[in-house]
Amino acid sequence: AWVGQMAAGIAHEVRNPLTVIKVLVQAATDPGRSTGVRPKDLRVLEGEILRLEQIISMFLDFARPPRPYKKQVLPGELLNECLAGVCARAELQGVEVQLDMPAELPVFNADPGQIKQVLYNLMFNALDVLPTGGTLQVQVGINSHAGKDMLTIRVSDSGPGLPAGLEDRIFEPFVSTKETGLGLGLSISRRIVEAHGGSITAKNNHDGGATFEVRLPCVSKSAVDSGLLVSQGGG
Repeated sequence: AWVGQMAAGIAHEVRNPLTVIKVLVQAATDPGRSTGVRPKDLRVLEGEILRLEQIISMFLDFARPPRPYKKQVLPGELLNECLAGVCARAELQGVEVQLDMPAELPVFNADPGQIKQVLYNLMFNALDVLPTGGTLQVQVGINSHAGKDMLTIRVSDSGPGLPAGLEDRIFEPFVSTKETGLGLGLSISRRIVEAHGGSITAKNNHDGGATFEVRLPCVSKSAVDSGLLVSQGGG
């Protein structure tokens, strides 16, 4: 049953980005179209190719959990990179993307590639439930938990919300709100977050939609002041 569900999920997940790519390529090669390939089209193509890569990585990660290679990461840079990767698709769907983030945030110890994978999964899931427009909101802050500073990232959408009874089960393997969804993305995300010493939860909003909250431990200020901060590179 799991193999059948996974096969149906693969076909569904791969077909969606391929459909968008096909439509854009056909429009660009239409001899009656004077504008050719627009920069906006290229951004959408890049976003859909990223989705395909994410789907493939999801199966590899589920079959063979990757070992995190942690370093000190600047939250603002990482979040802005993630938002840049989803904005093209959000614009195509008419979704307003809102970011509420302090100007300064403490660093946190993480594998940036894996944390990006978690955030991309949450943001793309939000866009999936907003096919004809809505709001995707990302809120970032610092909260104390058990005497430790935790970087808190909330990804909220204005969609239909989680079905009743799924709030606590949504992170289990093969549990999905989509008819042919794989139900692996959130399970992998939870495994990644917990491997970083954090937690991830989901709940429905009182005014509609759902919110996913990721908490990750921050690096102490003394560690940063002592010169232990590792640059992400890239200037």
